[in-house]
Amino acid sequence: MKLATVRTADGTIAARLDGDTFTEIPGHTDVGALLRNENWRTLAAEADGRRIPAAGTELDTVVPNPSKVLCTGLNYTGHIEEMGRGLPSHPTLFTKFADTLTGPADPVAAVPEDPEMDWEGELAVVVRRTAYKVTEDESADCIAGYTVANDISMRGWQYEAAMLVWEFVDQALAAAQLVPATGSRSSPWPPGRRTAVSGPL
Repeated sequence: MKLATVRTADGTIAARLDGDTFTEIPGHTDVGALLRNENWRTLAAEADGRRIPAAGTELDTVVPNPSKVLCTGLNYTGHIEEMGRGLPSHPTLFTKFADTLTGPADPVAAVPEDPEMDWEGELAVVVRRTAYKVTEDESADCIAGYTVANDISMRGWQYEAAMLVWEFVDQALAAAQLVPATGSRSSPWPPGRRTAVSGPL
């Protein structure tokens, strides 16, 4: 089961992808609203709303209004080596604002003030409930599912500024399909994902 937030003439609505068709999930304006229900999986699986052809349907970001967006920087060895950095002993955490999230096909504006705009394909984890002092085994129960995001950053400003201003102006281009978690911490996302920009990987 894959879920998305689709844009319609009447606004956005949560939907389930059924092959080449989206099935609307009535009463939920987006996937984030759907996830506020404890029985969201059942609601999504049993939804029998209006059907929309997937081809040509415009998608919004999967969760348009999250309470927070937490990010882990320097999160894979190849990228760390590419930037000439040493391996960190602890995770590098930073935040983004919710209004930097866009749909998967929305344009991203390049600003002339920083010609070093960078992009990274990222695994995004959608957490549906408060996770406070949970154990590693308990953490899986807090995760609704996974999606992908194109993380856009202003590298020139990042390296020149004394504070994290690049995160105030960037955009996170989130793909608008949620793959629900299975409750298992093993293999949460199919391997072999690639990021392409205008065709080239």
